[in-house]
Amino acid sequence: MSVTDLYPNRLRKAQGAAVSAAEAWIEDVKAQFSLLQTTASGRVYPRDTLGQALQLTKGLAQANVKYAQGLVSASRGIVTTLGEEANRTGRAIVDDVKQDMGSAATRTNRQVDRLEDEAVAGVEELQSETRRAKRTARDAAAERYAHMTKIELSQELANRQLPKSGNVAELRERLMHDDPLVG
Repeated sequence: MSVTDLYPNRLRKAQGAAVSAAEAWIEDVKAQFSLLQTTASGRVYPRDTLGQALQLTKGLAQANVKYAQGLVSASRGIVTTLGEEANRTGRAIVDDVKQDMGSAATRTNRQVDRLEDEAVAGVEELQSETRRAKRTARDAAAERYAHMTKIELSQELANRQLPKSGNVAELRERLMHDDPLVG
């Protein structure tokens, strides 16, 4: 087989390995998103949102590392094979491969940077949504307990097996703190 036939064949194999690495990365990312806990309606639990976002970011970072390792592995195979071929056929092939690999590495680095930026933006957005959800839940809880008398507040605390002592403001605060969406 001639050099001109070997190079395209080996390049196709390297592209196949790179595609396999990308497909594995997509599966890893899907797996990370499937770990998010949701309510029956499909909403993310507000209390766990920040923890889930951090876990998701960590999982995505690990998936990106695994993807980069897959690309490196695919690249090593083609570089090794082409390096051996270049020893027999000349430096021109090596120069072409280096240029192709440099371009691929640059594109991959840009893609990884973009994905990292998107992940950071996603985490920041989730953190902001979590803060808004907590504020909304706290406001709703405050509104729910605002019109209750001390006797009603004490009864609600007793139902939750919480201490009933203190002034009205303390009782309301205790109920709000125990509220599952606020606390």
